[in-house]
Parts: sequence; structure tokens; C-alpha cells
Amino acid sequence: MTLYRLARRPEMMRRIKNSEVSILSNNCVGGLMCHDVGARFNTPTVNLWMTVPDFLKFSEDLPRYLLAELIEKHDEKEVSPAGVLGGDLTLHFTHYKTFSDAHDAWKRRCGRVNMKKLVLVVSDNSNVEETEIRRFIALPYKKIMFVYSEQKAAMLGDSGFFLRGNFSDGFNASDFDGLSGRRFYHQFDFISWLNQMPSYDSSVVEK
Repeated sequence: MTLYRLARRPEMMRRIKNSEVSILSNNCVGGLMCHDVGARFNTPTVNLWMTVPDFLKFSEDLPRYLLAELIEKHDEKEVSPAGVLGGDLTLHFTHYKTFSDAHDAWKRRCGRVNMKKLVLVVSDNSNVEETEIRRFIALPYKKIMFVYSEQKAAMLGDSGFFLRGNFSDGFNASDFDGLSGRRFYHQFDFISWLNQMPSYDSSVVEK
């Protein structure tokens, strides 16, 4: 546990009111948020990453993909276990030793997803395009996209957050912001954001 989390976690755990939330994310940032507040992983998108285009497709047809078949992807270019979900989405299981472990964790956590308390978190690590931003904004769930461009943040409006920092070596909202263990996404008050859940229309919850 980092010094930052060690010092701040008691306060973060005290502040969270919506601990049953399901945080779906395109990389590790959602799982890290759960760690911060001591919440259970009510989400399958833990210890893995997928491209922003694949995550958008996943989110646009979420009920189908949560039930879809996950098969192993055999590719010598992959440095960690990988799988294909629903025949067309690639999941990179960065922090799993075997595909079997990743598969079991994915299936188990898919069953925990709470459609009434679901949020989407995206880290723009693939130079997201304007068309993808529009697709993200159109998703019927509470959402936030972390970006390193003020122009993109302006396009996203309430669905985006501009992170400040030196991203010359690439961008990931879960990367460390200095030596304290604080991560870039900690610039955003995600706990207050998680505590303010909307009431979803029944057509969204019951899909």
C-alpha cells in the first residue's frame, strides 16, 4: 500500500456512501478506486485493460457482453493472458498469471454488476477521437473520461475531467503523480462523484 493510500484511506472509506457501486472502466483505474474506498469488486473490469473503442462497444451493449462467452486469445505478441469477449472485443488481463484465473474472475464479477448503481470510468490512453467522445457522451450511464487535453475536456463537458501533469511518456489516469503514491485520478473528487448517483430510467436498468 502506498504512503498516500495509507494516509488517506481511512478518510476515503469514511466519505464513501455508495459502496455498492459498480465501476466499469477500460483499465485498472476502476479497481484502484474500489481499493481506495474499501469497496468490493462489483465489476469484472479489474486488473485488465481494453482499448477505448472496445470499451465503448462493450458499454453500448452492456447486458449482452456481461453474458457473452469469453475465450482465450492465442497471440505470441501478447505479454499477458488475453481473451476475446463476445467474438469481437479483446481483453488484456495484465495482472493475472493465467487465462483460467482471469476467466473465473471475470465470470464471477459479472454476476455482481449492479445496474442501478453503475458508473463508467475511462482513461483516454488511445488518443480518443471526436466521434468516440460523442459516443461516450451518448451512453445512458453516469460517466467520466479522464483526458490530458483541455480541448477534449471542453468537448466532454460534465462527462470529462482534465488531468494536469507531464504525460510525455504516455497517459494513464492510474499512473503515479509524483513519489507520494498519489495517482493522477486523485485530482478528481471521485468519492463525491460516486456518492451522487442518478436514478436510472427503468429502460436502462432492465435491459
